[in-house]
Amino acid sequence: MLASTSSLAPAANCLRSTRAAVVPAAARRSVAVQAQQADASRRQVALSTIAAAGALLSSQAANAQLQLLGRGRDSGDTLAEYKKYTEETIKKVQEALDLDKTDPKKEEATKQPSFTNTYSALNALAGHYNNFGATTPLPKKRLERAQKELVDAEKFLSRDR
Repeated sequence: MLASTSSLAPAANCLRSTRAAVVPAAARRSVAVQAQQADASRRQVALSTIAAAGALLSSQAANAQLQLLGRGRDSGDTLAEYKKYTEETIKKVQEALDLDKTDPKKEEATKQPSFTNTYSALNALAGHYNNFGATTPLPKKRLERAQKELVDAEKFLSRDR
């Protein structure tokens, strides 16, 4: 019996190594990223949400949203320009996420009140469009709240906050 167990061990190892080779590299990276982000802070979650909102707004179905926000194909901006702005925003968010939590630049990148207001407005818009689609109008109360958040963010920005 001992001999048969030892003769099966190489076959079992072969099967394990074959299964490991079948898992795509992207899936392994995804698991590694999820493991690293298990203890994400509120700021990291906020930054991730902004990145997700940027991705949402870049879709074809979101062209109506872009027109509401003064961007999009019909407002004179080209899709290439919009992609450029979105990529820059995503890059900045990604850079903030990649900073170590003890890095003084991390607090500087996320502490601005204008960041909080902008995040709040984007989160409200992204939630609405994710749930109801780009053709469903924003409820008056939600629209007013998002507009107020953006006005407040502009005020904070004008004060370098």
